[in-house]
Amino acid sequence: SNTNFPEYNVLDRLRVVAIRTDKPEVAEGDTVVVTPLISDAQGNGRALTFSAAGCTDPGLSDVSYENCDSAGVRAELGSGAVGAIGVLNRTYTDVAPSLNVTIPAGTITSGTTGSYLVTYRVSAADGTHVDAIKRIVVSKQARRNTNPSISKILAENSALSFAPTLSTFPAGQTRLNIEMGTGSSETYPSISSDGSVLTRTETITLTWFITDGSNKYQRTLIQDTNLWTPPSAKPASRGIALIVVARDGRGGEDFKQIEF
Repeated sequence: SNTNFPEYNVLDRLRVVAIRTDKPEVAEGDTVVVTPLISDAQGNGRALTFSAAGCTDPGLSDVSYENCDSAGVRAELGSGAVGAIGVLNRTYTDVAPSLNVTIPAGTITSGTTGSYLVTYRVSAADGTHVDAIKRIVVSKQARRNTNPSISKILAENSALSFAPTLSTFPAGQTRLNIEMGTGSSETYPSISSDGSVLTRTETITLTWFITDGSNKYQRTLIQDTNLWTPPSAKPASRGIALIVVARDGRGGEDFKQIEF
């Protein structure tokens, strides 16, 4: 078969890299701020538009693709111009305008937890579009999950500058490490197969995205080192973006962008 598949972590086409919420676990009636991170590295600053919808998660009983098209209640969350992504820094990778999403009553259909889906489409004038889904955990728990926090991205043990401040383009292969904020790996109760309740600690996974060059690993754990081999020269028409997305496995995430 054809083995020339695109590399998942290389940002060489229109992508929704991540969707972050300010609160990954909420109660019914809460308002959540939803922020997409978009890359259009080859788009040369073209204008993009978006449309977003929300619905109570239809769950496994709905055999269609996981979206809000066939759900019982669909809420239009917004549409319009994203604008030209990342024009000022010329990486064409940046956050899109945030959306405020209020979780409706009745999202928890049974038990103590449920989930609300946010579907997001970003489109270009030539018909190119990308769809993404964000699931928000809705619960009656007194103690709810929070997002992990990336405090530093280190290159050869020196902290890089988060966008929009530019970092110096490295001359060759570079070791990359992460420092997480205090309390990023939370503890939580988990019911085992015999019914007993265990206390577990979140395992934070990191996904590395790049516009240029190559990474040794696409995903790592927070204690691991990654290796980035940059291109021999920075592209003449734009800068280089390096993005790290941290996820806690329970809906919480953070992302940070470095620009060279």
